[in-house]
Amino acid sequence: MKEINYEGTIRYSGFVEPLIDKNIFYLINMARQNLPKVNIELVTNGDPLNLKRLNQLFKAGLNKILVSAYDGKEDADKLEDLCKRANLNENQYIVRHRYYSEDSDFGITLSNRAGLMENAEFKIPSLKEPLKKPCFIPSYTFFLDYQGDVLICPHDWGKKIILGDLNKENFLDIWFNKKSMQVRKMLNSSNRNFKPCNVCDVIGTLMGQKNSSYFN
Repeated sequence: MKEINYEGTIRYSGFVEPLIDKNIFYLINMARQNLPKVNIELVTNGDPLNLKRLNQLFKAGLNKILVSAYDGKEDADKLEDLCKRANLNENQYIVRHRYYSEDSDFGITLSNRAGLMENAEFKIPSLKEPLKKPCFIPSYTFFLDYQGDVLICPHDWGKKIILGDLNKENFLDIWFNKKSMQVRKMLNSSNRNFKPCNVCDVIGTLMGQKNSSYFN
C-alpha cells in the first residue's frame, strides 16, 4: 500500500471482533506510520470497549470507530456516552443501532450474508432469484481476511469466491487479475447469476458508482 501511495480507507472489520486481537493497537500504529494520509477505521460490537482501550486506539492512529449496538437502546446510549467521555467529535465515531426489528430497520442493518443466515437465530432467507441490480462493492473494496485470502466482498462469509492470496501475490496483481475484473464487470452490468451473489440481498449501490465506471 505504501508503494502505491494509498490514501483511501483501511477498515479493521470482518469475521471477528477486532478488539480481541491483542495486537490491534500495534497494527493500527503500523498502518499509520507507513500510510500517514490514510483513513483508518475499526468496527466493533462494543463488548470489549472501555475508556482506556478507546483512548489507546486513537493514540495509535485510528481516525474513526464504528460501534454496533446489538442489545438495545440502553446499550447504545452507554456506548454513545463512552465516546463522548473520550472527547471524540462526531466525525470520530458512529454508534449503529443494530437491534431494530424487521419492521423498523432490519433490512438496512443486517444482510443475509450471501446466503449464510438461513439457520441463524435471526433467520434471513436466501433469495430465490438473483437481484437484477448492479453491485459496486468489489469495485471499491479489497477484503482481506486474517489468513491472507482476498474475498469478493465482506458479505461473502462462506468464502465462495477467493480472488487471490496476499501471502503469495502482489496487491495490484490481485486487484487487476482476470477473476477480479470478471466479477466486477458482471456485477456492474446487473448480472448476479453466480454464487454467492445469486442469493445475496445486499443492494450494493449505496456508494462506489464512480469506482465502478473504471471497470466497465
